[in-house]
Amino acid sequence: MRRLAPGAIGFAASVAFAGWAYQKLPAAVVTHWGIDGRPDGWSSPLTAVVMFPAIGLLLLLIFWVLPRIDPRREAYTASSSPYWIVANIVMLVVAVLHVVVLGNALGWAIRVPVLVPVMVGGLFVVIGILMPRMQPSWFMGIRTPWTLSSDEVWARTHQMGGRFWIGAGVLLALAALGGRFWLFLGVGGAAFAVLAPVVYSWRIWRDLQRS
Repeated sequence: MRRLAPGAIGFAASVAFAGWAYQKLPAAVVTHWGIDGRPDGWSSPLTAVVMFPAIGLLLLLIFWVLPRIDPRREAYTASSSPYWIVANIVMLVVAVLHVVVLGNALGWAIRVPVLVPVMVGGLFVVIGILMPRMQPSWFMGIRTPWTLSSDEVWARTHQMGGRFWIGAGVLLALAALGGRFWLFLGVGGAAFAVLAPVVYSWRIWRDLQRS
């Protein structure tokens, strides 16, 4: 569990902040914004306070359990493993989003529709940078029948996939500029980054089989 300490600390801090903010929240808390940046979803103060901590707790349990049930556990052994870095960053992003949503409800000058795509884009970039370091496993990385059947296919796919994810992260961050064009561009880039490595891994595997 110590490998998840940064994420757990961020999670605990967001819970403490939520407890402090609960009595100060308005009767309806904005929890969703449309593509035009305008609020289009509200929740009760209790839901707004509990929702993100519940997600954070679930993530903490998932990130803790997965390495223990993966047959290829060696991919998780080092504290510097990309798995633990990504796990902690994801939990910290959830914690920050919780504070941002509640802070916005408290009247803080926060442009949530701008901040969220920048954070998600940044997460994509970090994952893209770490991808070439990811070792074969059942729960981390680009897992296709071809990457899991060949370490060479895994390595080459993650080298290329990392570039796709970095590019998609930049496009997602640009979605913060607003407007349907930038949003569709960011979502399209994310979809490409997810699907393209699957096709790429098949092509590499096919070429290796032919040779």
